[in-house]
Amino acid sequence: MLEQDNAILSRQLQDLASRKGPIAEDGLRISRIRLTPYTGLYDKDHDGVAEQLIVYVQPLDQEADVVKAPGTMVIQVWDLAADPQEALIATWTVGPQELRNMWSATLLTINYRLVFERPARLPTDRPITIRAEFIDAMTGKAYTDQRLIQPH
Repeated sequence: MLEQDNAILSRQLQDLASRKGPIAEDGLRISRIRLTPYTGLYDKDHDGVAEQLIVYVQPLDQEADVVKAPGTMVIQVWDLAADPQEALIATWTVGPQELRNMWSATLLTINYRLVFERPARLPTDRPITIRAEFIDAMTGKAYTDQRLIQPH
């Protein structure tokens, strides 16, 4: 009796493992991330000076659908026109517990929304580059994207 049950369960397991979709091993994995066009500097109090950097990051699956995934996000701000030793302006690391609270879903978009204070050395007369790295908690794999932000 137990041998028969074991054989049935083994066949069911093999059947599930061979299927395509969310049950398959790679069904829920991230394939890339995307920094959205809304990423940029924002003037919170409308005084003409941008006080915040808001970064919108979308983890995407194989079908390019946005998925909420646990992980760690590293955000960097670069001034690529500066001397190499001064090009990296700021780095922030957001761990999984904090990142989960930054998930945002609106009528227009779904993404992680990360808000940072404007770095002091940020140039106002030339573009900056925002680089995001997402380290997937499930696989440990890192995904990156970057976006050029024009000065206001």
